[in-house]
Amino acid sequence: MKEKNWKYIHDRKIITRRLPIEDEAQEFEWGWFYRDGTHEYHNAFPQIDGCIAGYKHFYWILSVIWYLNEGMTEAELEEFKNHINNPENGFVNYKYKYINLERIIKNDIDYVPSTKPRKVIFKEGTGLSMREKCAITSGLIGRKVTSNSIYQCMLELNEDNKKITNGLLANMLGVARRTIQRNTPDELKEEIKVLNNKLNK
Repeated sequence: MKEKNWKYIHDRKIITRRLPIEDEAQEFEWGWFYRDGTHEYHNAFPQIDGCIAGYKHFYWILSVIWYLNEGMTEAELEEFKNHINNPENGFVNYKYKYINLERIIKNDIDYVPSTKPRKVIFKEGTGLSMREKCAITSGLIGRKVTSNSIYQCMLELNEDNKKITNGLLANMLGVARRTIQRNTPDELKEEIKVLNNKLNK
């Protein structure tokens, strides 16, 4: 897969990421901690090197862009769609033929795209390793291995464009693989498949 062409997006000042606005957080040098969790974090491209994985993923990205860029016109959304739908620009492995923007544009003014709950959000360019990030996360949400701590580490691995495995999760949390297997419910196992499918093949 080709390297992503961000110039079009940057030149047009298209917003692709926004931190929570209303939810309160404790700020640190490395990022923010949301004690009660937040659904307000929107990031259309959390995986810098990842590719769009299917129509559902494509529509979700478009809905986030439409939501974050309040002054965007339908024509501009069409241009954005065409840009990321061109394999030469590095966002897709192949062109998606049946993208209907009416599904996005018809959304009610109060519509908010669904997002995964986050308790910890790291600032971009922290230089922290995955182990360091997970140590921070587990230190804040509790060192006991739970589905919640596993989930937060899953998100960090995915955003770093790494395939989620029991071995990596066990290494990050400092436990045995069997502990990860025992504390990973079926719902998270399915989510691992979805997240891994979004990585570069």
